[in-house]
Amino acid sequence: MSRSTTAPSGFRGVFALGGAALPLHAFPARLPAALCPVGTLMLINTRDGIGAAGAVASALWLGQAIGGPVIGRATDRRGHRPVLLVACGANALALFALVAAVLGGLPRPALLALAAAAGLTVPQVGPLGWSCCSP
Repeated sequence: MSRSTTAPSGFRGVFALGGAALPLHAFPARLPAALCPVGTLMLINTRDGIGAAGAVASALWLGQAIGGPVIGRATDRRGHRPVLLVACGANALALFALVAAVLGGLPRPALLALAAAAGLTVPQVGPLGWSCCSP
């Protein structure tokens, strides 16, 4: 009798692909994509109200939606490490500028532009992490 060599599914499949330490690395690596919009909402809501907060956070989310495929395409061409390093650095600078602009009281169009820039540069760790582990 021959045995089938199918990949394990569920949690066993995750650990077989990425190792036992994968969840320890994957959780904090995905936090920026989830917490940037939430943090933006909370920061701007306390200063300018929910209307401004929603507009600026939606600019950040829109930036993520547009920037994700762009970062993925660049990764296909240049590799994971250089693209993620550039994206991480650019995202840190964009978030710093966004927070400084909010605390400095810049007008809403400036906040929208900085939020979009922050969204465009969010490192796409989740999708890229799985592509390197696929059999």
